[in-house]
Amino acid sequence: IGALGRARPRLERVGIDVSRTALEHAARASPGLEIRHHAQPAAPLPAVDGEFDAALVLDVLEHVDEPARVLSELRRVLRPGGLLHLHVPVEGDPRALWRWLPGGLGRLKRTYGGHVQRFRREDVHALLREAGFRLERERFSLHVLGNLADVAVFCAIALLARLRRGRPALTTGDVMAGSRSARPGLLGRALARGVRAVDFALWLEAQALGRIPSWCLHLSARRV
Repeated sequence: IGALGRARPRLERVGIDVSRTALEHAARASPGLEIRHHAQPAAPLPAVDGEFDAALVLDVLEHVDEPARVLSELRRVLRPGGLLHLHVPVEGDPRALWRWLPGGLGRLKRTYGGHVQRFRREDVHALLREAGFRLERERFSLHVLGNLADVAVFCAIALLARLRRGRPALTTGDVMAGSRSARPGLLGRALARGVRAVDFALWLEAQALGRIPSWCLHLSARRV
């Protein structure tokens, strides 16, 4: 959201999240951002009908028990013709390595990432249609390298959780925060460089293969 503020400094922006910590990070990264705490995922969004011209919803639907209700709320707070942009991993899709992993490995995203949904691509399309949105644009990311990198990260987190018995489990947020630490030390510097290198490789992959279907969806849709 900081990048959005830098690219469009005159844009009026509102950040809504169930996590106060996430909102605090967003406010520090993007001065001028209005923040609103959304106390309960199942409750109405803290916004009036038709308040927004656009909504940017990243990595949300896979974490909620009622994705159709969330999309209905997003439609309510968007003006007619308003734009919705979603990023959604679809781990139940045949293109996702997660779908083919056996037993406990296949459940790592739920255990350590809080993913309660395993969508297929067509599931997300159907949810959008039923909520009153018209799909306008679709791009993809996390193809071959992204598949392998995502599984590797969660396998590493699971391994560290076993080694850190009795201590709080690491999350992907901890990994990203460690990679941005101002005084990270030798291990932290290596982590930061590794994360940046992997991110750059995944960006290149998405740029080259973005029109080829994969298991991470970037969808733009209009409220009808």
